[in-house]
Amino acid sequence: MSDLQPDAPSPVLALTTPLSGGVVQVDAARFAWDGVPGADGYQLQVGAEATFETMVLSVDVGAATEQRLDDLLSPRSEVYYVRVQAYGGGQVTTSAPVPFVVVPPAPVVEEAAPAPTYVEGVDVAAEPEGFVTSAIFAAAGVVIVSVITIAVVLFQLTARQEYAQRTTFAVQAEYPELREVRVSASNLLENYEVLNAEDSTYRIPLNRAIDLMVNEAAQRPPRAYSSELQMRPRTQLVLEGGTTLPATTTDSVEASP
Repeated sequence: MSDLQPDAPSPVLALTTPLSGGVVQVDAARFAWDGVPGADGYQLQVGAEATFETMVLSVDVGAATEQRLDDLLSPRSEVYYVRVQAYGGGQVTTSAPVPFVVVPPAPVVEEAAPAPTYVEGVDVAAEPEGFVTSAIFAAAGVVIVSVITIAVVLFQLTARQEYAQRTTFAVQAEYPELREVRVSASNLLENYEVLNAEDSTYRIPLNRAIDLMVNEAAQRPPRAYSSELQMRPRTQLVLEGGTTLPATTTDSVEASP
């Protein structure tokens, strides 16, 4: 850029944003001004008072005529002052200070959720028609499965009850003679009884008798077995004429005529 012209009327350097007494959000702090001819650059300054004795911020923005200071200024109840200085050709032009207030960010307003709608006892949020239809089919499926399960359980209970009734009827309708035979046989096989006290003859249950026989066999000494046939003499044979001969299991005698 060319230097500021000393003989020309001084250009008016003024901030356009913010306005005097304006409110600036801490996260949206934008400052702008009109450029002046012949300026090489601009210095943006923020002070705690109009005299800028307490400099809060000073930024060289170059040839730009706009600058953002998001999150660089702290909100407070007192006002800040902002000014811009144009420099070039050894000259500095300063704008009038503009007071402004920095406030916290605007609260985020959340969009209210849609009111729930009720479809056949099912709480379904307001959704597209396809979603509501799917929810209805899902609820109907649950109801159908529950009904089928209850029907199967009732059928099984009824079948068991009917079987028990048939069994009871069959037992009650059995022939009395057959029941007596069964009772008598059960007494003979399962009870103790004295048959003859003088001969010490007793009847014991079948299971007990089997146990005694097994124990007695286990106490006997083991016997040696052989695959060879042992020959034992038989009773004597009587021949004609009164003659007797000893004979074994392999002897054979033919009688003479």
